[in-house]
Amino acid sequence: MEGIQQSPIDLTSNTLPARHDLALQYIPAPLEVVNNGYTAQVNVAPGSVLMTGGVQYALQQFHFHRQSEHTVNGKPADMELHLLHLDSAGNIAVVGVFLTAGRQHEALQSVWVNLPPQKNENRLVEGVEFNAASLLPADLNYYSYVGSLTTPPYTEGVRWFVLSAPVEVSKEQVARFGSLFSMNARPIQPLNGREVHFSRAAE
Repeated sequence: MEGIQQSPIDLTSNTLPARHDLALQYIPAPLEVVNNGYTAQVNVAPGSVLMTGGVQYALQQFHFHRQSEHTVNGKPADMELHLLHLDSAGNIAVVGVFLTAGRQHEALQSVWVNLPPQKNENRLVEGVEFNAASLLPADLNYYSYVGSLTTPPYTEGVRWFVLSAPVEVSKEQVARFGSLFSMNARPIQPLNGREVHFSRAAE
């Protein structure tokens, strides 16, 4: 059931400043790629965590949307990466990363070449590890707000951290995703009076 704190939203300059409180501690894990018919998802073994507010959230999986679900001043990026985390109580935190067409992303290529072509196919790639940190920009400035999952059941209470700096992928990598999955971005949702903060990483 949908509520009034839904995601994604349009991120504008109308934000409130907030202290930077996001630490991402990711480690290499066996590469397990899933074609769930909706997106390319990589399941992540235990060990990679997000820290915020003194609470630890464990990275569960990451997946992709084309075009980006969040927009900045009304403009979408070519794609968006979502890294989904859970704390010990089952609360959800998601880090969003904008992906823009440019140079080929070498680390991402190892996911793309192992992406199963068939729906509901799962592929654990023997002898290959992947570190989700390779998909993060160097600049960890971020927008934050409380929203929802962007797929059913659209669960609310999700803590969102959308990094403002994009990461480059190639046009061919965007096209590769598009050849397997139709446009899978949820439309922008009303803000409904929610506050959106912007936090700058320490220089």
